[in-house]
Amino acid sequence: MQAGFKALADRYGIALAQPLRVESLIGTTRRSRESNGHVENTYPASYQPADDFAGHFEFGLKYEEIHLEFLPVCLRQ
Repeated sequence: MQAGFKALADRYGIALAQPLRVESLIGTTRRSRESNGHVENTYPASYQPADDFAGHFEFGLKYEEIHLEFLPVCLRQ
């Protein structure tokens, strides 16, 4: 299951100025893979954010790189 900013971009159709360099998934174990400057982090279920904007936004702020495209949506929530 996707978590963080990727989940928000897909759910809310947020157009990103640059691709996400870090994407997060919720899985069974902690794992990180990097390829060509792209990082995919997998976190155990205990990291699962609330399945709403605030939960995924907070997760993104804690564990991913900040993307300003999410701030206007955040202010509307």
